[in-house]
Formats: sequence, structure tokens, C-alpha cells
Amino acid sequence: MDQQSEWSADQLSILSENLSYYTTCVNIVKRIHTEGPAESKKLPKFPSLPKRKLLSLYGEQAKKRKMMTPEELHQYLITKEIDVTKTARKEVFIFSASDITTPDIAVAKLQEGYRQIQRQEATSMCFNLQYGYLLDVTFELYAKEKESGLQGQTWDDWLKQNIGISSSYSRKLREISRLLRPYMLRVSTVGQPFIEVYSMRKELKAMIVYSEEIRRYWSTQNQPIILQLETMFSVTFQPRAPARARKNNIDLRLLIYFIVFNLYIL
Repeated sequence: MDQQSEWSADQLSILSENLSYYTTCVNIVKRIHTEGPAESKKLPKFPSLPKRKLLSLYGEQAKKRKMMTPEELHQYLITKEIDVTKTARKEVFIFSASDITTPDIAVAKLQEGYRQIQRQEATSMCFNLQYGYLLDVTFELYAKEKESGLQGQTWDDWLKQNIGISSSYSRKLREISRLLRPYMLRVSTVGQPFIEVYSMRKELKAMIVYSEEIRRYWSTQNQPIILQLETMFSVTFQPRAPARARKNNIDLRLLIYFIVFNLYIL
């Protein structure tokens, strides 16, 4: 083997890391297949993803998004503001292929559809900020019960069992809520997917501290926020169980009052 065909020590490390990861994943899948559905009710813990991908061996790196300056991000978000005084129109998405007979019709349909998607994303942003705040309040209650010995589960296990979300997703919601909730009345008019907003969190922090003018802009409400509450909470409170019976439960009464109150004051 000539010198050019030999892997370097760093490349061998990348290969070893990926080989270990994929071998472990294959073994887990084989074990699940062998044990059958009766023994596979709980998903096994998979290993962490390799820090360096195999593509890096071929000189291919993931393209990084260009970071925006505070002023650039400010102007970019302004272009994404959408009229949220109206609700998203579902009928825009009801059509057949035979309706799209010309490029002009297609463009008009796509433009209107995108406006509705942005409107829905803006509404979702409002909900995400409120939900992140609700998670913060819930975690404080959880921590108090944990400290007093009334809570035996980890925060991650509690979330998965009671809500069906991971602590990782919870952290993202809470982080963005802490960052943007003070500006919710204006940020909730921005039609951007949550995942994109989260990827900009460092830039958003820089933008907020950049100037008083920018902070003032995003603190100013320019249109009323419409929250569709088609169904309100219907709750029947049961007598409070003994402490032992509440070992793995959070008292949700305060949370219900909290979210209803916050949704109505917007």
C-alpha cells in the first residue's frame, strides 16, 4: 500500500468512531428483532451520534449557514412579519391538479399558500413561547417536589411519561421562551418555523442587546394577536391523594389556571 492510500491517524479515529456507532446500532436492531414485540415495549438507549461524519473523509463538510449581523437579522425578521389578525384559510389547500392550468395560476396558488403557512407558523410561535414558559413553571414545581422527596422520577422520565416529549425538546422550548417571550406581542407576527428560530438563538441574543431601537421595535405590538381557543379546559378536580400516592405526579391545578389566564390576557 503506497503512502497516499493509507489513512492518517485522525482519519482512522473517524472510522473507528463511526464503526463503533453503527455496529452498536445494528446490534440493538438485531436484538429487538430477535426478542420480538413482547420484549420490545421499551425502546433501548441508542449511542450518541459520531461527532465527525464519514463525509469528512472525502473533504465534504456540512455547509454552515452564514451568520447574520444584528441589523441584518432585524431586517430579515421584519420581512417575515405576517398579518395575524386573520386565521389561516384551509380552503387555500383544497384543490386538484386540474385546477393548475398555467404557471401564473400555480404561482398565485403557491404565494397564497405560503402566506397561510406563515400565518400558521406565527400562531405556533406564540404557542411555543407560552408553552416554554409553562414548562419553566412546571419544572419549578417538579424541583420542589423532588427536593421534598415527593418526586422519584427524573425530569426526562416525567416528561416522557406524562407529556410524551423529551427533556431535550423541553430545553429548546424553554430557552427560546426565556429569550423571546418579553417580545412575544411582536415576535408572534413572524412566520418562521420554530426549528429555524431556534437555530438563530445566538444571533437573536446578539440582536436584542445590539440597540435600544431594535428592542423597542420588537417590544411594540403592531397588531392584535388572535388565539383560537375552540375548546376550553374541562377539568374535574379529585380529592388530593396522600403524599405517597402523589410520589410521581405534579399538582396540575396551578398549571391549568396559569395557562388559561395567560392565553386570555394576550
